[in-house]
Amino acid sequence: MTGGEVIFNMLVEHGVDTVFGYSGGAVLPLIDAFHGKNIQWITSSHEQCSGHSAAAYAKSTGKFGVAIVTSGPGLTNLVTPMQDALTDGVPMVIFSGQVPTGAMGTDAFQETEHALAAVQPCYSLGRICVNSIECMPQP
Repeated sequence: MTGGEVIFNMLVEHGVDTVFGYSGGAVLPLIDAFHGKNIQWITSSHEQCSGHSAAAYAKSTGKFGVAIVTSGPGLTNLVTPMQDALTDGVPMVIFSGQVPTGAMGTDAFQETEHALAAVQPCYSLGRICVNSIECMPQP
């Protein structure tokens, strides 16, 4: 089972039926898990649109909104929708890609660690960085 499949199954377990996202190389394995499955994937024209759509979905349905974006600037493009959701008390879950484990801490292209520093004021519950599938809870 891949990490993307584990995340997909956890979303199903928690009743997620719709996810908003913008693809990029760092999240393609996760996005691949959605093909032909029972969670609707809605592709946005920009990461910020994914975040605002997830927040609007949460506001209109009473469920939590889910957005998936690629690493680095993909995550920083969510600053405005994340801050809006935090201010309005709207539940959102964000998944962002990351560079390969061996490149972490090397200032690699689109490394998420720098982007996390930018979005830190915009979330209330924290973050998790998974370095291997063994660290992920299995359904």
